[in-house]
Amino acid sequence: MKIIENFFENDSLFKIKTYLEELQNDPTFIHKDMWPERLTMSEGNVGIYYFDKNIDNEVYELIYQKMSSFFSIKPISITFHYWQPSSFIPWHDDGNKSAAATIYLNEYWDADYGGLFLYDELNGEGIRGIVPHFNKCIFQPGGLWHCTTQTHFKAPVRKSLQVFF
Repeated sequence: MKIIENFFENDSLFKIKTYLEELQNDPTFIHKDMWPERLTMSEGNVGIYYFDKNIDNEVYELIYQKMSSFFSIKPISITFHYWQPSSFIPWHDDGNKSAAATIYLNEYWDADYGGLFLYDELNGEGIRGIVPHFNKCIFQPGGLWHCTTQTHFKAPVRKSLQVFF
C-alpha cells in the first residue's frame, strides 16, 4: 500500500480535470449496474467512464505514462468514477488485478461527506481508513480487501480516477 500526495503535476491535473468536466454528461457513461451484483448494494449510483486510448488519446496517454513510470507497471484499464450521493462499494478485493490506483479529484472533500477508503492489510485485525484529498493517489496491491464508505445524501459528487494493473 502506497499513498502519494500531489500525484499529478499541476498542468497535467488541469488537463485531466478539464477533460473530465466535459465528460460529465457524456452518454457513454455506464453505471454500477454493470458491476457484479454483490458490489451494487448502495442506493446511490456510480457513473463510470472507461477511457479508450483511441478516443481519449491525449489524456489517456498522460495518465498511462505517469502510472507506468511511477509504479513500473503498465495499466490495463483507466476509468473515471462519478460517485453520486448515497453511493458506496462494499468490501471486495478487485479479483484478478495485480494492483490498483485511485486518484481523488474533488478540490475539497470533508470527512463528514463519507466516501472514505477503508482497507484491511491485517486480515481482520485492523481496518484503516483514508479520507479522499485532492490529487492523492492510493496504490494498492492485488488481493487487498477494501471498500468505500457511503457518501452522505447531501455530499457533492465524489470524483476519482481508477486505474487497474
